[in-house]
Amino acid sequence: MEPEVFLISLWRHECERVFVDKLTNNLDKDKVKGYIHDITLETFNQHEADILEKFKKENSIYFCDFLREDVKKMKESSNS
Repeated sequence: MEPEVFLISLWRHECERVFVDKLTNNLDKDKVKGYIHDITLETFNQHEADILEKFKKENSIYFCDFLREDVKKMKESSNS
């Protein structure tokens, strides 16, 4: 994945976490996801082909951080 498309993916992911996750029914969630998709295409139109390919409904993109220190180790090191 190109760095630009990766950054667009991260932006979309954050928009969905901030806005879509707060909604309570699927109709509203789908509507806001549609708005986010439309804004993505308008704003990043130079990557339209990649956006249309990568952001299909069946393609989910997840971001998570597995590189953090273990919480137990962090507590032990702060107590020393």
